[in-house]
Amino acid sequence: MLFYRFYTFILFFLRPLISLYIFIRLLKGKEDRARLKERFGHASVKRPYGELFWFHGASVGETQSAICLIEKLHKANPKLKFLMTSGTTSSASFLKKRLPDYVIHQYVPIDIPSAVRRFLHHWRPAICFRIDSEIWPVSLYEIKKMGIKHFLLNARISDRSFEKYMRKKRTSKFLFSSFDGAFTKGDEEVEKLKALGVPDVYSYGNLKFSNAVPGHDPKELESLKNIIGKRPLWLAASTREGEEDLALNVHRDLKKKIKGLFTIILPRHPKRAEEIIDLAEKKGLNIAVRSKGDTIEKDTDIYLADTMGEMGLFYRLANVVFLGRTIAPYGGSNPIEPAQLHCSIIIGQSTFNFKDLFKEMKDSGSLIQIKHPSHLQGTVERLLIDPLMSTTLSSKAFKHAENQKKVVDKIIRRLRQDELI
Repeated sequence: MLFYRFYTFILFFLRPLISLYIFIRLLKGKEDRARLKERFGHASVKRPYGELFWFHGASVGETQSAICLIEKLHKANPKLKFLMTSGTTSSASFLKKRLPDYVIHQYVPIDIPSAVRRFLHHWRPAICFRIDSEIWPVSLYEIKKMGIKHFLLNARISDRSFEKYMRKKRTSKFLFSSFDGAFTKGDEEVEKLKALGVPDVYSYGNLKFSNAVPGHDPKELESLKNIIGKRPLWLAASTREGEEDLALNVHRDLKKKIKGLFTIILPRHPKRAEEIIDLAEKKGLNIAVRSKGDTIEKDTDIYLADTMGEMGLFYRLANVVFLGRTIAPYGGSNPIEPAQLHCSIIIGQSTFNFKDLFKEMKDSGSLIQIKHPSHLQGTVERLLIDPLMSTTLSSKAFKHAENQKKVVDKIIRRLRQDELI
């Protein structure tokens, strides 16, 4: 309690700076001018009549994880009302397209007492589900004060964060004991969360496996398949600096062994397209660029997929996938989508973003983890020339993803046992 008083005391003096921070974000296009009042707790729509469940996720990935759970809760009880909050304009844009019409979206209020109280008194949620591990002291305190049930979904605490929290045990106890429970994906997370003070922790699996499979344009997929034909192909997906260069080198060397080899590079940030084009041309490789509408010819080596929102298209096109950000030191990319789409997945050693998930999949034989970047070429080659090996790997990945989908049903069953729905 002493921590909270000190925290709010500091916030009182920082209020002008917080407002300035929001204004700077507005100038940078990171805030929605038309809905800016929502950030200060002013609702832009009326509260619907009935029991309301509130879900909060910081950005696109977190909010997307909850959609399947919301849909199943609605099916179980159509009278329930749902509110989804997030903090970014990109998430708002995404949710506008993906949320069912019975779910209201609002921007989450900034973590100051006046904004949080205004928000809570308007919406009066019966339960709050916080996705992943966003910890905001004022929100936690005010939610508990109002007697609102509060749960963490897909809860995860990195080793670094856990060590920091454990150095301040009293503060951590105050924060984490505010939750009524947590649903997490591994035994390691259970131990961490219990040590931090969460009373009830359930290891049910990764909620992100319940995400809808990424969409695609069937006509575009058919068109690309017809153009590429029977050429052996592989995909380097969600790549960062250094990984495109590696993929280009793999293609340059493998094309001498595998006739007609075709490589697709889908960078994490499409704005780096010119840099990648320059790298390919310096290596003497023919590159076609999707954003420029370039035609794929028989002598095209590389297809640069520098567009947004087409991951589902290219995961369906390529069976062999190197998952980027696992050699570059960025902690890895989500392997769930390629697993759902029957891809043979290759990763490097940088996996801290999804450490438990990557370990589970590696242990179950659902992916291949290379020990050194130089091993990528040999791994891609083996999967391309051995269809049985590739099919076995992709089948295990798909089976692992399907088994994990049961997490939503487990969460709903637990909520029913606790008479919360």
